[in-house]
Amino acid sequence: MKEAVQKTEILGAQPDGIARAARLLAAGKLVAMPTETVYGLAGDARDPDAVAAIFAAKGRPSFNPLIVHLASLAAAEHLALLPDTARLLAQAFWPGALTLVAPLRAGHGLAPAVTAGLPTVALRVPAHPVAQALLSEFGGPVAAPSANPSGRISPTTPAHVLSGLAGRIAAVLDGGTCAVGVESTIIGFEAGQPVLLREGGISREDIAQVCTLSPARPAPQNITAPGQLASHYAPRAQVRLNISAPMDDEIWIGFGPDCENAPLTLSATGDLTEAAARLFAVLHDADSLGRPIAVAPVPEQGLGAAINDRLRRAAAPGRSDATHGNSGLQSPPFPCEEAAPAYLMETPMLMPFHFAYHVHDLEQARAFYGDVLGCTEGRSTDTWVDFDFFGHQISLHRGEPFANAPTGKVGDHMVPMPHFGLVLDAERFSALAKRLQDAGVEFVIPPSLRFEGQPGEQWTMFFRDPSGNPIEVKGYADQSQIFAS
Repeated sequence: MKEAVQKTEILGAQPDGIARAARLLAAGKLVAMPTETVYGLAGDARDPDAVAAIFAAKGRPSFNPLIVHLASLAAAEHLALLPDTARLLAQAFWPGALTLVAPLRAGHGLAPAVTAGLPTVALRVPAHPVAQALLSEFGGPVAAPSANPSGRISPTTPAHVLSGLAGRIAAVLDGGTCAVGVESTIIGFEAGQPVLLREGGISREDIAQVCTLSPARPAPQNITAPGQLASHYAPRAQVRLNISAPMDDEIWIGFGPDCENAPLTLSATGDLTEAAARLFAVLHDADSLGRPIAVAPVPEQGLGAAINDRLRRAAAPGRSDATHGNSGLQSPPFPCEEAAPAYLMETPMLMPFHFAYHVHDLEQARAFYGDVLGCTEGRSTDTWVDFDFFGHQISLHRGEPFANAPTGKVGDHMVPMPHFGLVLDAERFSALAKRLQDAGVEFVIPPSLRFEGQPGEQWTMFFRDPSGNPIEVKGYADQSQIFAS
C-alpha cells in the first residue's frame, strides 16, 4: 500500500461539511462517508482516476468490482436494466442495506474499473441521512466499497476509517457509529430470478416476504459481484469460531447470557440486531489486544446468517499475517515477508479438502487435534469425529492406522509415507511450530528449510498424532511459489 501523502480532513455532518465533501468528490478526491451498514470509501464512479484511487488506497485487487451508491431508484434505472423482481425489492428495501446486481444499460457512463469488466453493476441506495445528503449534493453516482484496507475489518466509526486509511484519502465525513454494522445483502438475477450472492443487513426471511429467493450460491472461482472473496473482514489475529471454552491465550468474544465471563461480547442478551451492529467494532477491539480470538456460537437465523458469514470469512485460511498471537516469537524463525500483497490476501481460496483416516483412540485424538493443534470439533458419533483442520475437513475413525515407513526422499529428508498435511503462510507456520514445541510434541523432522534459494523454497516439519499418523506442515514466505518447479 502507498505511503501517506495527503492530510485527511475530518468533516462534520452539517451542511458546510457535506458541501465540502461533495466538492472533494467533484475534484476526483476520495471521501469516507457513513452509511447505515459501514463507512464507504466514496469516489466519483464516472471518473476513471477517482476509481483507480479507490483501488490504490485500499490495496484492492482489480478483479473485485465495486458497489455504486445512488440517491434513488430512478438514478439506478439510468445505469442498469432492472428486472421486475429487482424493482419490487428496491421498492421494499431502498433506501436500505440491499445491493442489487443487474445488467448495465448502454451509455451508463461508469468507469470500466467499477464493474471489473463485468456486464453487470452492483447498485445500492443507502438509508443513512448523511449519505443521502452527500449523494444529493454531489448529484451523481459514487463507487464506495468499505473504507478500510482491503481484506481487513470493516469500519463502523470514523476512528476505524482513520486507523487504516489516514493520509491516503482526502476526508472522512463524520456521521457517528453505523447502525446496522454489517454490509448490505447482495442479490443478483439469473433469468430474472433473484439469487442470494452475499448475506447482509437484510435477512433472507425479510426478502422472502417480497419474493422467492434462490439459495445462496457457493463462492465462485471467478468473482462475479462484490463481497465474494473467501478471506475478508479479517483481523490480524487468528480467529476460531463456535468456541464455548476458549484457550488461555485467546480473547473470547461472547454472545448471549451464557458467556458472562467473556471480556468482549456481541450481545449479552443474545440480540442479533445488537450483535450485527457491534460485530466489526468488537473485532477491532479484540484485534487491538494482539492475541488470538475465539468467538462464541451465534445462531444462523435472521441477521445471524450475515454475522456468521462475516465471521467465517474473518477466520478463513489464506491470510498472510494471521498469527496465533501469544506465540512468544519476536519474528518467525525463517525469512518471511512483512505482509503479503493484497491480491494474495484476497484471491479466492481453493476448495477445502476432505480426508478420513484411522486412529487408535478417539479421546486421545480429541486431545491432540483439539487441544494441541487448536482445531474445532465438528460432527461425531461413537466411532468417528470430524475436525476443522485449518479450514479443511478431516474425519478420524476408530481403527487401525496406516502402516508407514520413511521411504520418501524429498530434498535431504527421508519422509514417512504415506502422510498428509497442509500448507500455511510463513507466520502461521511459525506460530504452529511454537505451539507444538510448547506442548512437548516430538518432531519426526523438526522445522527445516527445504529447496533454499530455489523455486518453491519452503519450510517443513513432520510430527505424528497419538496414533502414529504422520502429518507434514509446510510454510512459504512467498505463497505464489507453492506449485513452482
